[in-house]
Amino acid sequence: MKIKISLIIFFSLMMLALTNIKVNAVEFVTYNNANRTGTYAETFNKVIVEFSDRLAAEDVKTKLKITDNANNQLEVLRILALNDIAGFASRYQVDLKNNLDKTKTYKAIYEDLFVEIDIDNSAPYISYTNNVRNDMNRYDERENIFLVQGTTQNIFERLFEEKMRFNIFDYLRINIVDNRDGSLVDEMVIENLPNPYKPGTYVVKIKATDSWSNEAVQEFTFKVLKSNDKTDLVINIAAFTGMGIIIGLSVFFILRKRSVGRN
Repeated sequence: MKIKISLIIFFSLMMLALTNIKVNAVEFVTYNNANRTGTYAETFNKVIVEFSDRLAAEDVKTKLKITDNANNQLEVLRILALNDIAGFASRYQVDLKNNLDKTKTYKAIYEDLFVEIDIDNSAPYISYTNNVRNDMNRYDERENIFLVQGTTQNIFERLFEEKMRFNIFDYLRINIVDNRDGSLVDEMVIENLPNPYKPGTYVVKIKATDSWSNEAVQEFTFKVLKSNDKTDLVINIAAFTGMGIIIGLSVFFILRKRSVGRN
């Protein structure tokens, strides 16, 4: 009798212990932007799916599904195991036939597991340094307006079609970073640059677009002032005078040559 009671107590304790054991079941890994891990859409038609542990690759290729917010299954072209070891992998690439719509939500489903696919809806970040903040001739801090000293073309510039080109980087140092694409400085678009020959107010737009068509825009106000430099006028007068003398001498020598020829 004592043996039976002991066995009952023993099995009871075993069952109690088993119920307290935590089973580390495989799960989807959610997206972590810091180290680019987890489940996310890398492009409009490519999804990266990650599990917390390795699974049989052939099993995943058979059972893994991608659905939209209406639970419609998306057509998959192929599934690749990215870190395959002996037929088991934890990271997979899913190539879709059609592009994802970034305004919608999508899920990755494997058996009874599911996770929302992270889609990039964040615009790039534009930062800048004002290179002329302490220069009152080039920056009005009170109005937050950049000042450009206007100029006029002299005759030589007009004759040779030379123009002074405005360089915004003399005023600003610009940096553009996207959370997935990294630096987008080389993709920067600058609109409505000031014309130093035309006084007025210009709203300059710095734009950048990432691979998911998320656009960032930063505006800066520039004011081109009227030119008060008399040098151009002096150069023009001197140039016209010089040209007049040259033309006059040319006419004089031509007439003189003709006169000598007649004699």
